[in-house]
Amino acid sequence: PYIPSGAIPRDPEVFQYEPHEALFGGEDGMDFVGAIVSAAKVLLKPGGLVVIEHGDNQGEDGQPSVPRVLRESGVFASVRDHNDLAGRPRFTTGVRHADLQL
Repeated sequence: PYIPSGAIPRDPEVFQYEPHEALFGGEDGMDFVGAIVSAAKVLLKPGGLVVIEHGDNQGEDGQPSVPRVLRESGVFASVRDHNDLAGRPRFTTGVRHADLQL
């Protein structure tokens, strides 16, 4: 869920068929990112990969920015934003630090 609560998804197939709970992630669309970071810190082994889908306005230059949240968490190395097939920034990856202490 990455769409801000008051927004309307741009793609008709998204808002017509996807459940509300799968789309909307709070006021800025970022409610679940912190939970994902916390879970990945515990569940991923060192070197494990996390992939987070996000809105095209939440990429590297976005406000808020999923890549920035992952970097600032101190949990991940090699944080990268990736484009979808339409060339829009749509998902971010990060590798759990090998030296992270729980």
